[in-house]
Amino acid sequence: SLHDALPILHRGEVDGIHFILLEHHELFDGLYWGYTAEEKLKRRIALGRAAAEAITVLNLNPLFVFTNDAFAGLFNGIVRTDPYYFNNKNFIRTTFFHIVHNGNWQYFDSYGRYENGKDLFNLFNIPRNRFIEFSDPVEPEKINCMASGVRFSDCVITVSPSYAGQIKVAGDGLEHVLKEIVGINNAIGRDFIGRIQKKFDSSGFVDKYYPKLCEYIYKNES
Repeated sequence: SLHDALPILHRGEVDGIHFILLEHHELFDGLYWGYTAEEKLKRRIALGRAAAEAITVLNLNPLFVFTNDAFAGLFNGIVRTDPYYFNNKNFIRTTFFHIVHNGNWQYFDSYGRYENGKDLFNLFNIPRNRFIEFSDPVEPEKINCMASGVRFSDCVITVSPSYAGQIKVAGDGLEHVLKEIVGINNAIGRDFIGRIQKKFDSSGFVDKYYPKLCEYIYKNES
């Protein structure tokens, strides 16, 4: 069962960036593997719960969490509906972002709630009255992983300003749950830092506000 799953944590550092990788020989053996809805949902729920558990056990206290598309979207819902995680000190200051790379229906990970006589929402191990927040915005009898990521996020990010405008109007039903969405151009070039510094220097920000800051500090030395 999901409750018996024991993922292995791997930690490493590359160029000053810390990485934590999850390994499980059955549940994380392939991104899109599985034939039945139960098999697929088990993988997605296990990833969400394992990530939440890693954050709490290692006391990572993240200020920001980014989930990507449908597969990881359930993480937001699990953390924000399971009291064990929602009330955990590690998530008190966390802002949740969900990234939509592609809003077409085939990327939503949407599954019927019932399969072979089983209520698949029981796999989540969260209160049954929260189901509506995990449901498909067009077909409410289904579980929709992408919609869950969107609903439980503080802000949605997508790959360009124009695409953000597009899916707010026509997102194969996703537009019904989108609230705040920000489009950020994909593929930032290597000259990004230089261009930002140049733009900042030409803005006159320092000349305008630094004297005011010094004056404020001088007046409030005590």
